[in-house]
Amino acid sequence: MKIIQKTAVSLALIAMSVSAFSNAANVGGVTWDPDYQSPPPIVTDLTMDLSYSQWFVAGTDAGTYDASKAISSFNVVDGDELQGGGRVTKFNGLVDPEVNPTTGFCLGCELTFEFGGLIASGNSFTFANAFFDFYVETGTDVDTFYDKGVGTPWLTLAVDDVTFAAQDILNTYIAGQIDVLFSSVAGPAQFNFDTNTIPNSLGGFSDVFYAGDAIFKHYDATGNLVTDAVNNQQLVVSSFADGTSNLVGDTVVPEPTSLAILGLGLLGFAGSRRRKQS
Repeated sequence: MKIIQKTAVSLALIAMSVSAFSNAANVGGVTWDPDYQSPPPIVTDLTMDLSYSQWFVAGTDAGTYDASKAISSFNVVDGDELQGGGRVTKFNGLVDPEVNPTTGFCLGCELTFEFGGLIASGNSFTFANAFFDFYVETGTDVDTFYDKGVGTPWLTLAVDDVTFAAQDILNTYIAGQIDVLFSSVAGPAQFNFDTNTIPNSLGGFSDVFYAGDAIFKHYDATGNLVTDAVNNQQLVVSSFADGTSNLVGDTVVPEPTSLAILGLGLLGFAGSRRRKQS
């Protein structure tokens, strides 16, 4: 009888955890509503606002995330790598905890990210070794994004496809818009993002769509900001650019399959013990 009572208590606890788990998502201290819908005109179940800095490194330094090796975007050639990092400023309607420390999506922490492996090639990018990694940071406040691996790993996205549109056809990489399709491949939040809801050009499905833009600001020899890229050889182009971007798609609370299996195991165990005792 005690065995059956203990089993019933265990199953009740499992049911409670499944119920709580199905109403909201909380992964590594990051909390959000997976059933959230953004307001029109584009309605989506996942929306993240991102703020970031980015830079290029020469092809000889590609594969090493290092802002100290940044080169002028005016000098980018095929084989050079685009890198960068930043933080999430809004997640499914909840703001950055820096803005509201009592109702933010990551109380007592920040959700930061870094990216790299985008290789300049023919006025676009190749991405065989590209990465986009998120971290939960609970230590020193993150306002610059030049150190790889800040915080606890949270989510890793793999690049499925890249579309790049330059704003200056003469100097491709000084400004532009980039769209990226990602698949969720690792981290504690992997299965929350692994929804396969966005068709890609490979004939398969991706999990997340990213849209971002940035401008490497142009200055003349006296330090005045130049907005027209005429006589490019007279311009001094910054090695860093600040930008904003958005992630959209869908998130879910994964089905608690392992909990269901555990519950069945407990029932079987209780039945076995009862038969032996009788």
